[in-house]
Amino acid sequence: PAAPGPQVVQPPPAPPMPAQLEQTVRNYYGLLPEDSAVAWQYLGAAEQAQGFQHYTHFWNGINRISIRGPVAVQGNTVLVNLVFEPTNRKPTVERYRLNMTTSPVGRVLIESAARITR
Repeated sequence: PAAPGPQVVQPPPAPPMPAQLEQTVRNYYGLLPEDSAVAWQYLGAAEQAQGFQHYTHFWNGINRISIRGPVAVQGNTVLVNLVFEPTNRKPTVERYRLNMTTSPVGRVLIESAARITR
């Protein structure tokens, strides 16, 4: 039998640099709360599993969000301090651990986000 032709295998996208991970996180929170439909596209499947309505409902209750202090990148994990300013409530500062992933086309996504209690 004839030998099979060469397999064309797409090389996986190069792993993102730490600066790309930080920039993705900054871009993501920069869109919120106003542009939640655009921000939604920065989320991986695990985060999108919550459903778009639940997601927009949460952000509709937030007046403003900002990043306080440096953004730390360790491997595929980003640690960030977020200042949430809810409508009609006092602002809170919360530390989050974001696990990052790369989509098949090489786009950096936030796979999961968890609040870290101090």
